[in-house]
Amino acid sequence: MERMWRFAAGRGIDANRGRSIPSAVIYRFEDCELDLDLFELRRGDEVQQVEPQVFDLLTYLLRHRDRVVPKGEILEAIWDNRIVSESALTSRIKTLRRAVGDDGRAQRILRTIHGRGYRIVAEVEEITAAPTGKDVPGGAAPEVSPDDFGHRRSRRFEVQTLYAFSGRFSVAYQIVGDGEVPVIFIPGFVSNIDLQWDIPGFADFFEGLTSFCRLLVFDKRGTGLSDRIPLDDHPTVEERVDEVITLMDAAEWEQASIFGISEGGPLATLLAATYPHRVRKLILLGAWARLDWLDSEELDRRLNWMTRRWGKGRMFGEFLAPSWASDPTMRQLCARYERHAATPGTAEQILRLNAQIDVTDILPSIKQPTLVLHRRDDPFIPLSAGKLLAEQIPGAKLIVLDGADHLAFAGDTETLLRHVEAFVTGPDPVRERDQPVLATVGFACMESAAEGTAGLGHRRHRELVDRYHKEARRVGRSYQGKVIKAEGSTVLTAFVGPARAVRAACDLQTAVEALGMNLRVGLHTAEVEATEGELTGLGVEIAAEVAKLARPGEVWASRTVRDLVAGSKLCFIERGQHQLGAVGEAWALYAVER
Repeated sequence: MERMWRFAAGRGIDANRGRSIPSAVIYRFEDCELDLDLFELRRGDEVQQVEPQVFDLLTYLLRHRDRVVPKGEILEAIWDNRIVSESALTSRIKTLRRAVGDDGRAQRILRTIHGRGYRIVAEVEEITAAPTGKDVPGGAAPEVSPDDFGHRRSRRFEVQTLYAFSGRFSVAYQIVGDGEVPVIFIPGFVSNIDLQWDIPGFADFFEGLTSFCRLLVFDKRGTGLSDRIPLDDHPTVEERVDEVITLMDAAEWEQASIFGISEGGPLATLLAATYPHRVRKLILLGAWARLDWLDSEELDRRLNWMTRRWGKGRMFGEFLAPSWASDPTMRQLCARYERHAATPGTAEQILRLNAQIDVTDILPSIKQPTLVLHRRDDPFIPLSAGKLLAEQIPGAKLIVLDGADHLAFAGDTETLLRHVEAFVTGPDPVRERDQPVLATVGFACMESAAEGTAGLGHRRHRELVDRYHKEARRVGRSYQGKVIKAEGSTVLTAFVGPARAVRAACDLQTAVEALGMNLRVGLHTAEVEATEGELTGLGVEIAAEVAKLARPGEVWASRTVRDLVAGSKLCFIERGQHQLGAVGEAWALYAVER
């Protein structure tokens, strides 16, 4: 596809690619250096960790150091016309001053011109050299700063960023294209839906998708344009599923095909299994069910490599896309993308949580037509992960693509898009009525904390049972669960998510303890069938067996439940292997730490 770029006159041009080649620029002032090739702010011998907007703000002020830069101009350039208050700018200015060793009183480097704006007053030396790490055809080219990368956007349609609210958090999304088939694209671990339209490869890929579908793209909570969150409070896969359902409701899409790449794979599979009526077809690219080939030592090694290079384009422009490694322009574009997609700490935390996720047990529950795509020499997720998905998802089709790029946007995207188009635009699947659905089943059995229910008077026992059933319904509603059966000492409840089920069971346990009683609770996530007010299936049998094995006053869960709530801050205590008659083998069971 033709690529349109808007660069200032006089830039160097690569004759082989017809595209500008950026120079490495270093601004040196006092004891600081701002390196635009490595995207580092160095002060003395130390690299200063600053957020992307602070880095861009300093870059902009240094580039325009010959004048006073008005506040309005800064807000437009750095916040890309988004509506923000001046207090946001003031906060970034304070952070900038601390990073370079200045303050509002001395103003040796950055001076505030009251009522006007800001100006760099320190002496600045600008050093220009060829980009590091790669040879550039035709020699060095004049400087191209991050804010000079032209806002390419789509040539086919206007791109508008909207917000939906999942609970108390806002999630940024865009709906683009005019095709009839709705498709939701679930990104990998980080993204930025605004900047992806400014990068060749990214933009071309999405425009290719929109040639045959109506596409919804979004930034997951904690990344890109969506709400940022504390490092220790990242959402679980279950909560990510809630985000997608919120977006579908905001778009008024009752059903859509789901396209999940990399980390988006576990999310897409859980979504398809939990909400089968909302997912038409499932496409997985470079995805996985568990990262079992990454032991703790290898994970630490990879994360250390990533965090030290984050914001320099090495992750997206080299490791995940080897075919871009020799292109310095792509590396700089990817560097900016990384910095605006997430902080190094956020990227690291997300990948650490990924290492805990395991959705293998739910794969057989997926009933939608599924296409698994995987590149043969993927450097990040091995082909064996794609093969496991295809083997465990009933009827899934595996297509192995040539190439060594993990990113969907790099390498041979034409072949990839051709397979996706044929699959998505193909005939609709024939759906059976009353199909089994994935649910987390809670089976609770009440008993007296002291002498047992037999020692209570009949009337007193009846009152306690009624209050117990009432509490079970109240707690179930508060966690979006439904009490299916409440008879005597047992209560059977179904939940759409495992973390909700665990928290509801703990709350019910607390409520019943206040009545002088204890519960044995068993939890398991599996397919169940709901017919005429009854809940049946192997999942119900397993939950009931786990409840019988649980100790009074404890909530026990299967390994499936534990694996699906990774990142939820829920803690589990091993309770050993136990023989379950429903499955005819020993299972590892866990008690929830309350």
